[in-house]
Amino acid sequence: MGRERGDALGAVIGAIYQGFGDHELYPTVEEKAAHLLYFVVKDHPLSDGNKSAAPRRCSSPSLTATAR
Repeated sequence: MGRERGDALGAVIGAIYQGFGDHELYPTVEEKAAHLLYFVVKDHPLSDGNKSAAPRRCSSPSLTATAR
């Protein structure tokens, strides 16, 4: 799997927890996982392996633990 490129991965993870006022843009774990996959592929936060790493990030235990 690729190495992190700066703080880009942190920014991608932060993006799935963004909101407006008291409303999360991606309130369910399914929406968070779908957008995490999208942002990892789109924003290339890793120096290599972004497309192969995206599905692994979506199944991360930390995502499911914090989203509940």
